[in-house]
Amino acid sequence: MVKNKFALMVSFMLLAIPMILFFPFPDNEEYMTRSEFMGLPIETWNGYVPLGVAGAVLFIAAMILLVIGLKKYRVRGVLIVSFSFVLLPYVLIWLYQETFAQGIYAVSYDGEGSCVFERAAEEEMLNGECKLNLHNHSGEETTVEVEFIDTYIPGEEARMESLMNVNGPYVITLGANEKRSIKLEELLDVSRLPKTIDGGSFSNVQVRLKDGEESRIL
Repeated sequence: MVKNKFALMVSFMLLAIPMILFFPFPDNEEYMTRSEFMGLPIETWNGYVPLGVAGAVLFIAAMILLVIGLKKYRVRGVLIVSFSFVLLPYVLIWLYQETFAQGIYAVSYDGEGSCVFERAAEEEMLNGECKLNLHNHSGEETTVEVEFIDTYIPGEEARMESLMNVNGPYVITLGANEKRSIKLEELLDVSRLPKTIDGGSFSNVQVRLKDGEESRIL
């Protein structure tokens, strides 16, 4: 089955580089991508991502070496390694959070949070409502501060999801192994902000979790 052990070894070494560079932990900051390859960001609205392009090149080189290193089952090997490249980081994160992680590192977010803003009856006021799901994988109670991060939209300078931070940060306490759907409803005074939206809805919002000096972007 193995034709060239050295080629296989180099192949796995090359695969490890982009996996480590874009490992989605402790932060999982989303790139506003225009194009991706195997989960690697290739191009965003700001242009090409050099590390993402380099990672894609390494992945392709690794697949070529994998084919060279295998005597048979080449297609099957490429498929298995490709799926593992995409899924393995999340499996490792899940294992870590279920076993050793503590504090904010034990908290996961499904990324499906949403926010809705509407102009209130009072001038310079907004009604804001955000929903998000957090899961504490730790066996101990965990308290985190939640802040909201704006979605990047080319040419847009007004604050959006981060308007919720006017009344924040929001202190959330999750019990041991608790998975909770959180709903925040706020009347926001935006009179002192230079540029805001009049209303709108947003999905897949990003948040920042904080605990003292420690913080994560999810």
